[in-house]
Parts: sequence; C-alpha cells; structure tokens
Amino acid sequence: MAPSALILAEVLCFVLSVSSSFAGYSVQSAVQSVPGTNSYTWTVYNQDQSWGLDLFGIEVPRQTRVFSYTVPPPYINPDGTAYWIMEETLVATIDPHDNSVMVRAPQAGKKWLLWRGLQSPSVYPPGSTATFSVKTDSAVEPGIVHETAITYTPQNNPHYYLPWPSSATGPRTLVSTNRNSLVEVFTGYYDLPPGSVPGGSPLPFPSPWYGSSNTIYYGNISQATNSDPDICAILLQNTGTSTVTLSAASISSSAIYNLFLLNSISNPIPLLPNQYYILAGPDGSEAIDPNFPAFVNLTINGFNYSYNDAIHPNYYPNGVLHGYPVAANETVPWTTIYSSKALIPPSFISITKTNNTIALTWSSEFGRWYQLQYRADADSAWNNLGQPVPAGGSAITFSESVIGQQRFYRIALLGQ
Repeated sequence: MAPSALILAEVLCFVLSVSSSFAGYSVQSAVQSVPGTNSYTWTVYNQDQSWGLDLFGIEVPRQTRVFSYTVPPPYINPDGTAYWIMEETLVATIDPHDNSVMVRAPQAGKKWLLWRGLQSPSVYPPGSTATFSVKTDSAVEPGIVHETAITYTPQNNPHYYLPWPSSATGPRTLVSTNRNSLVEVFTGYYDLPPGSVPGGSPLPFPSPWYGSSNTIYYGNISQATNSDPDICAILLQNTGTSTVTLSAASISSSAIYNLFLLNSISNPIPLLPNQYYILAGPDGSEAIDPNFPAFVNLTINGFNYSYNDAIHPNYYPNGVLHGYPVAANETVPWTTIYSSKALIPPSFISITKTNNTIALTWSSEFGRWYQLQYRADADSAWNNLGQPVPAGGSAITFSESVIGQQRFYRIALLGQ
C-alpha cells in the first residue's frame, strides 16, 4: 500500500429473520498508512440493540504487532466503576452464564483483538456510537477481516450475550518481501575505524563504512567518528540495472525510528545501480528494545516492505537488529536481512594442519552467517564448533587445536 493511503469501508451487520426488524450494528472502518505503521479506526453504531454494545473484536494474523490502542469511555459512569479494556486472545470467548460461545476461537495463524466493556454502565445503547482504534506495524497489510459486535442482553437471562459477526477492514496480509527484487538490505554498525577498542575488545572494521568509496552516507559525521559504535544502521545496495527511489525508511521495535527524520533527509533518495547507501540509526543501546522483534521498513518505488531482522535469533535473542550490543560485544559490521541473490552453498577451500592446529577455510558471501560443525565419526550427531561466524568477504578461516582426535567437518549457512 502506498504511503498515506486512506481506506474507508462500511459494513452492515445483520441477521435475516422474517419476524424480526432488528438491524444490528453498522461498522465503519478507516486505515491510515505511513512508513512503518498502519493506524486503524472502527466506528460502531448500535442501530437497535438493547441493552447495547458490550464487546467488539477484530480477527488478525498472529504476527500483527500492536504499538498502541484506544478504548471508548463507558457510555455512562455514575459511580466511577465502569470502563473498557482491550486484550489479545488465541482462544474462544465463553459466556460464563450459559457456557455458550460468544466469540469463536480464532482461525489457524490468527488471533482476536477484543475490546470489552466492564460493568453495565459501559454498554453503548441503541442510537449510540463507540470508537475503537489500534496502531500496528506495517508487516501486515490492510484487507477485509472478520469482526464481531456483541450485545449485552441480561433481559434474556441466562443468555446474556448475542454475537453479531460480520467483516470490516483490518490487518490481514503479511507483507511479501519477494516484490523487492534487487535492493539488498543489511543492518549493523558503520563508523569504527581500525584500532577503536570500546570495552577492551578490538572490533572488525565495517566495510563499507561511512567513508568508503562508492558509498553515500546519511547521518552525523561528528557522531560517526566518536568512540561509540553507531548501531542500528541500515545498508542498502541496488544490485539491479535501473535506478529506484527510496521515499521512506524506518526501524520499528517497541518504538519507531524514522530514519529520514532522524538524518534530516527531506527528499526521496535515488538508489543508483551498484551504489551503497548507509542510513544512520538511533545511537545507543537503549534504542532497540530486546524484548521486541526489530523490523526494517522501506518504501521503494511506492511499495512498502518490512524485513524482520531475525536471521540469527539464537545468537542475537528475540531477533533484535544486528549491531545491537549483546554483552557489550559488537562484532558484526553488516548482516544480510534480505537478498534476491541465489544462495551459494559454502565449500571448503583448504584444510591445513600445523603441529596440533587445524585451519579450515571455506567460501562465504558478504553479510551471511556460517556455523562450523563437527562429529567424531560418520554415525555421530553433528555438533556446533564455536559461535556462528559472520562473513565480511569471500572466505572465512577458522582454527582449532586438535590433539589425537579424529573429526569430520561441515559448514552450515544460517538464516535460510
């Protein structure tokens, strides 16, 4: 969906009955899309349901991340005890009075976003309107989804609730990254010259960095030259033959960082073929919350794309951006989180033994991660040898001491 697109849809929710003139609820949906987020609003009008609206729900993909939401105020609140809540649920909602199903269990891969009115004064009577909203990440695109409005009916004791299922506009479809065919996407840090040693551990020199040839840098140069490695940056390379246009870029975790605003970029960026582009990210370890998966969100040629940086979730927990300091150890200059290139399986280039040390060298691709594995014999299980290794070029060498041991080795390409 193009940035700032506005979708409006109105759905009437009704039950066919010869003897009943009930009309139910009308639901008006609106979604506002900007880079990195979609903001949805549902306005529910109670046409004739007495006592009134007491629950509203939207069925969405489980991957939908809710950044914020609103709840309506209670319709009346004479003693100050009535209020509405919002919750996410993966199970059916049951009426405790008669054990009937108020809201069915979500479909496979789905969940419900449910708003409930607590205490009877919260209920919206016939002729009234209640408004509900959420702001989500853009990894799920808008579409037509299932919704339900539920009437509170104590007059029908013991059947206290009457569901009115229908449909509305809401988060529906996971964004496909396959459409972005030729722009490679990397995350990491970019600013450390050789010899910078934060925390006492030498770090590899990121290449390209902000001063590299064939590289255009967007960010603060003075900040990039201090001793603190600037993390959470993104690196882009157009590997196609035609120029494409980057009109928005952001990083989203528990918060959203607009990289155009952060780096004072006022105009769209033309991404020239085979050129590198670095956009500085929010500086400091507090920028990305390790309890939330991190996404890179781009708008290229008018299309929105979201990439989950979870290439290496076992090494960098919860899929946070590579370059995020784990135990004060920033050792990964750039990591590929999207590439259209065909994967090239790694292969051993050489294996040499000097005294009791074996050196293994294998082929690699920039931005990829590899795990060396071993086993003692052909029937044993494979074991990881050391930590995963990032590739900064076309080959990686790993050395280990082996005394009186027989070992078989192989290399695993991670993140695929």
